[in-house]
Amino acid sequence: MTTSPARARRLALGLVALALAAATAGCGIVSGPPDASRDHPQGQITAAGEADVYSLHVGDCLLAERGDFDSTATASTEVDSVPVTPCSDPHDAEIYAETMLPAGEFPGDDAVGDQADDYCDTQFTALTGLAYEDATSLDYTDYVPTEDGWNMDGDRLVQCVLLLPQKVSRSYVDRLRPTPSPAVSSTDPADASTV
Repeated sequence: MTTSPARARRLALGLVALALAAATAGCGIVSGPPDASRDHPQGQITAAGEADVYSLHVGDCLLAERGDFDSTATASTEVDSVPVTPCSDPHDAEIYAETMLPAGEFPGDDAVGDQADDYCDTQFTALTGLAYEDATSLDYTDYVPTEDGWNMDGDRLVQCVLLLPQKVSRSYVDRLRPTPSPAVSSTDPADASTV
C-alpha cells in the first residue's frame, strides 16, 4: 500500500467489510482517495463511491455490510477511504456524532479508543434514548486518529458510526433526532421498533 500512514484513520475492526473495502481501495494509489462528492462543501453526499476518510462529516451515509460485524473483536484497522453513498440510497451505516480530542502528546491507542468509546456511547444514548447495552439491533463503531495522523497531521477527530440492522434508503439518524417543531415527528414507529 503506497498511501501515507498519516492520511489514515483507525476504525474498530468490528466493521470488517468497510475496513476491507477501504484497505483494498488504497493499494497502489499514490495520490490517495478523492473527497466525497457533495452538493456544497458541508452538504450531503451526492454520489456513491470510495471517499477519503478525512472528508467525512456527521450525517454521511456509508456501506458497511452489517452481517460482517463482529462485536467480540478488540483490534483495529487503519483505513484511508470508505464506501459512501447518498442517504437516499440503500446504506447500513451513518456518522451520528463527532468530537475533537484535547491537544497534547498522543496518549496511546488504548486511551484514544477509551475516550472515543465513552463519547460515542453517550451520543448513542442521546440519539436512541437507550443505553448501549439495552439496544438490541443497533450498534456503533468509531473512527479515531492514528498516532501518525495525530503527530503529523494534527488529527484529533473522533467520529461515531451507527451500524444499522438492515439497509435503509433514508437518513436513519435524522429520523431519530428530535426536531424543533412539535408538529413534525422525527421518529417513525417502524424505526423505533428496530432499536
